[in-house]
Amino acid sequence: MFERIRLQIAIASLVSAFILQPAFSADKKAFVSCTTIVTKVNSFMQKGSEFSKSEKELTEYVASCNKQYEARKAANATQDELKAMQEKLQAEITAKTNAIQSRAKETEAQMVTCINEAVKACCQLEGLDSNSVRISSVQGERPQESEVDLTEKVIARLNAAKSETKLVSPVPIMPKLAPQ
Repeated sequence: MFERIRLQIAIASLVSAFILQPAFSADKKAFVSCTTIVTKVNSFMQKGSEFSKSEKELTEYVASCNKQYEARKAANATQDELKAMQEKLQAEITAKTNAIQSRAKETEAQMVTCINEAVKACCQLEGLDSNSVRISSVQGERPQESEVDLTEKVIARLNAAKSETKLVSPVPIMPKLAPQ
């Protein structure tokens, strides 16, 4: 008889814990650190390296254009020739910069979508409201006491998914030829 009573108490406590769980989780909100995510998700880091390489190549190209311009200037080219060359080189630099910026915006949009989907899935698993997630973009920011940190779970989910979206490095500012 005591076994039966213990079993009933155990079942009652499990049922009450299951029923009360949403009430407890309603007090908690999710927290996600995007800066941590973009530095720990493999595919994001890979894309960051690609963008850094593109930015470096662009910087080298601008330096090459400046050398070409200076060489023409040293060869006593006319002002019209120098102006035409400057316009041509600036157009090429602008085209390359726009291509990088376009890829960066597209990748950033893919990354945001991917992170949002992972956050929603993690919130659902934890029984948290995905509409009240606090997403931090401040390096080193920690969750508050009333928040559940889902950052590591989101990272694990994104790394496991071998996501095709990647980190977007800062978009380079449109470079200009060196002043004449």
